[in-house]
Amino acid sequence: METSLTQIVRKDPVKSLPKTLGNLGYKTKGWQSEYNYKKYMSDLRKERPQNVMFKTLILTALKEKEKNLFWLSKQTGILDQSMYLYAKGINLPNMDALDRIWQVLDLDYKFLDFILGE
Repeated sequence: METSLTQIVRKDPVKSLPKTLGNLGYKTKGWQSEYNYKKYMSDLRKERPQNVMFKTLILTALKEKEKNLFWLSKQTGILDQSMYLYAKGINLPNMDALDRIWQVLDLDYKFLDFILGE
């Protein structure tokens, strides 16, 4: 017997949403628009201590070297859009990208341990 979408959503509206309807998850959390939900979540991430420390460290290192985000993105092979999100504190890079950034900026790994809380 095939299950209809209505039956799946009624069973558990948060956990049972099919991947194709993942964008509707914001409505189950009480948000009227996906844009407002994503904006709220990015603002929360910007306030996390790790994100604030990381963005401050990156921007300070670039200023000392008299370089910009575009230069850093080209040196590391990371998309400049991603680099912009890192510098704004919206996202943190994965470990591979983090290592490339650290090597290019020639930063001490003790800063990384401090940011990651290790």
